Amino acid sequence: LMLLLLVLLPPPLSPLHLLLSPSSTDTTTNSTTTTTSQTETVSNTIIMEKLQQLLENEWNFTTEKIHQNFSNGSAFHYRTKLLPLLLWCYNNSHNNDNKTKLDLVREEMELIRNAIFTEPDDQTSWWYFRFILSWANPLTCSVEDDIDDNHREKMKISMEEYKDLLYEEWNNIQELVEAEDGQC
Repeated sequence: LMLLLLVLLPPPLSPLHLLLSPSSTDTTTNSTTTTTSQTETVSNTIIMEKLQQLLENEWNFTTEKIHQNFSNGSAFHYRTKLLPLLLWCYNNSHNNDNKTKLDLVREEMELIRNAIFTEPDDQTSWWYFRFILSWANPLTCSVEDDIDDNHREKMKISMEEYKDLLYEEWNNIQELVEAEDGQC
């Protein structure tokens, strides 16, 4: 699967990225070029849909495995690899699945919260919690320069949103400590 993803989704500045980006469409009036361009756009759309479907299937698989066992470090680790790809895919698809980075972080925090409240002494969910906070941190994340402003905003979290997220999670951890009588 990872090999397939590397082939279909190379680094952002690769020729495939430029080919898949909406701004790379040739707008010349030559009918042959227009037809070729339209065919490439349709082909790219199909590739993006298949890629998104593949990523979502893998994402759902890891979700299922984590719900079966909150100590499943392999599933959590795999999510660290899928998460940036899924965000990129959501924000480059032509359908209405555009989720922001903040949406994905909040969904992951809910999963982590369930894992931590179920097994507070298990380090796996705490490790993933640190990863998500690091990945969401606007001071450490980078968004490629060739992404248009609309997509850039969906792939970033503002400092104010990040502070709110940290405060919310701090409150949740306080709740856990109180529920465990300070034993976690």
